[in-house]
Amino acid sequence: MSGEITYSGPSFRDSALVTLDELRAGAAQAPAGTTAYEVKPGDNLTRIAQENGYPDLQALLANNPQYAQRNPDLIYPGEVVFVPAAPDPQARAEAAAKTHGERVANGDPNVDGSDQKHYNQAASHAAGLARTTDGAARAWVDAKQAAQSHGTRVANGEPNVSGSDQHHYNRAASGAGADFDAAAQAEISLGSRTFAASNSPGDRADAAIQAGEGIAQRLEAQGLSEAAARVRELAQQQAQQLRTEG
Repeated sequence: MSGEITYSGPSFRDSALVTLDELRAGAAQAPAGTTAYEVKPGDNLTRIAQENGYPDLQALLANNPQYAQRNPDLIYPGEVVFVPAAPDPQARAEAAAKTHGERVANGDPNVDGSDQKHYNQAASHAAGLARTTDGAARAWVDAKQAAQSHGTRVANGEPNVSGSDQHHYNRAASGAGADFDAAAQAEISLGSRTFAASNSPGDRADAAIQAGEGIAQRLEAQGLSEAAARVRELAQQQAQQLRTEG
C-alpha cells in the first residue's frame, strides 16, 4: 500500500486480529451497519471491498480498526473483515422513517409531513416483529439443546434421567421451532410487501430474499447461526411461493 490512511472508526479490544470466536464471546463487536465476513484463502482487502459494497479500500478500513496497527496487505484465512450488512425489515423501516422526517424538517416540497405517523408506525411494527423473531429464535435454540442434552444423558445411562420423558423435550423443541418459523415468516413477509421495487411477484420474491438475509445476519450477530440458516431457508421458500403464484 502507498500513502497513509488515518483510521477514525470504532475500537476493539483486540487491535491485531478479530475472529468469529471473539465476536461470539463478546470480546469484539461489529460496527453498526456491518456484518462479519470470514477471510478465505486467496482473499485480499481490495477484493473484499469491491465485492461487498465498499466504494474503496479506505471505506473498508474505516470499519475495520484491527488494521490500524498492522499491515492491511497481510490478512489470514479465518480472520474477520467487517462488511456492510444487509438491512433487515426493522432497520429499513426505521431508516425510512428517519429519512422522511429529515426531508420534512428540511422543507422538501415533495414530502408531506402529515404522513410521518405512518412511517413511524411502520418502524414500530417492524421493531415489534424483530423482537418476537429474536426471542423465538433463542427459545428454539434453547429447546433443541435441552432435547439433545436429555437424549445424550439417557444414552449415557445416567441413573436419574428417564428416557420415557424424551418426547416432552422433543415436543417442546418442535413447538418452539414452529413459533420461530411463524415469527420469521411474518418478518420476511413484511419485507417482501414493504420494500419490493414493485408489486410484481419477482420483485416481491427478491425483497423476501433480501429481508431474510438481513434477519439472518442480525441473528448471526447474536450467535444464533442455526436460526439464521433456518431464516434463509424460509426466505427462499417464501420467494419461491411468490414466484409460483405469480
